[in-house]
Amino acid sequence: MTPLTFSRNERLHHRKAIQKVFKTGKGWYAHPVRILCMREESEVPMQLRLMVTVPSRNFKKAVTRNLLKRRMREAYRRNKPVVADMFAGQRGAMDIVLIYTAKEVCTFHEIEKGILAGIQYIHKHSGLVAE
Repeated sequence: MTPLTFSRNERLHHRKAIQKVFKTGKGWYAHPVRILCMREESEVPMQLRLMVTVPSRNFKKAVTRNLLKRRMREAYRRNKPVVADMFAGQRGAMDIVLIYTAKEVCTFHEIEKGILAGIQYIHKHSGLVAE
């Protein structure tokens, strides 16, 4: 079973990797989150890396942005075993960027629902995942 943690090596934090995801990654929208992802092939077991962002254009106060980022990270952390099972047995790295796009503050359950729906869509419909 996958531990319910969100450690530093699971975070997408290198500038070049982030730019690569924004430049060449595929994107989907699942209210209230836009999901960008990119897969890199390699011989290591599947490693998921995540970045969470909330635009300051929509939420001027840092307190609100931080609240939404905490909710998005927690939704991912709680459902990490489900996500890990979706990509089990595959090789490479999957970089995922979650961008909060709604104009209003959504509840945790709405955010969680959107993130799960987006990741399931990626798993089922994208050419990023080897069947």
